[in-house]
Amino acid sequence: MRFAYCRAFQSVRIVSILSRGAHSLAAVQSPLPPTTERKLGFPPSREEVANVFQAPLSILDKLETPRKMLFAEMNLTRTRYAPLIATITADVDFRKLERQVAARFDKSPPKLQPFPDAFERFRETQWKDMTSLLTFYEEVMYYIRLKDKELKDHELSSYYIKDVLKRGLAAFKQDFLDQQKEEYAQIKGRIDECVKSIKVVVEQIFDTALCNDIANILRIGGEKHVHAHDMCLKVLNDMTMMKVPYDDITHTILRTALFNDGPFDDSPLLFDLIESPERGAITLSKEPLTKVSNDILGLISKRHQTPLDDGVLLNSTKTFPNLQRSPE
Repeated sequence: MRFAYCRAFQSVRIVSILSRGAHSLAAVQSPLPPTTERKLGFPPSREEVANVFQAPLSILDKLETPRKMLFAEMNLTRTRYAPLIATITADVDFRKLERQVAARFDKSPPKLQPFPDAFERFRETQWKDMTSLLTFYEEVMYYIRLKDKELKDHELSSYYIKDVLKRGLAAFKQDFLDQQKEEYAQIKGRIDECVKSIKVVVEQIFDTALCNDIANILRIGGEKHVHAHDMCLKVLNDMTMMKVPYDDITHTILRTALFNDGPFDDSPLLFDLIESPERGAITLSKEPLTKVSNDILGLISKRHQTPLDDGVLLNSTKTFPNLQRSPE
């Protein structure tokens, strides 16, 4: 489900920009606490959430709904990181930072290894502005993005070989198939190495709380500046790429950034999403995600007159693209 949301970012961008900020303060019923400056990666305590509602902590769960408390916790970022939020302006486009960092590193390639002190620098540095924070973020991500690009290249090669092996002797000679099997084993080893490298680096640098804070600051800045909003979605997408776990706050940030969801228990945005791979279209449905994906795959199959293998559904991970090639 998380993957489907992240793949929907750009398709709903216009809707999000038009209505952004509609519910951003809806959860905060009481006056905001005084402005403070906190270190990144340290979530607010339940006492801080209780102070927002001016209610005793012991009875907070009885007075407020879980969704209201999640939105209150999310919006505490407005005061906890107010100095950083104030530095988000139209003068610096955060979307250009990745290219600027890549251009600098390409001219003088560093050793392909993570920053050894990135974990401490993210959390212990008193960042003077979001530009310096996000520049460091992109510097750290440079190695990870290179490995992810290498991983995708190897995966693309493996998809082709899988298709060849699937067609078998009906289309190819045995010698060629044996050669492809050997090549696939080599590619599989490279894929495993890339996955392991990314995992080791991410575990040393990022966690859910840190990514939540960065994305949430950008979400709030994005209420006025489109480039910050886009960067918020990029950070959330990076979390998916790096397999950083989503928690309830992450999902709340995601729904607010994409759909301007409010702290309502009967939220109209409780639907399933799935991307139609060939058109980039988004289907909104209350049906289970698996059924939605199966229906879409059937539609694509009929449109292209391409038979489906028995039992092969859209969520298959064995071939790429999702539309399966029949033996015929």
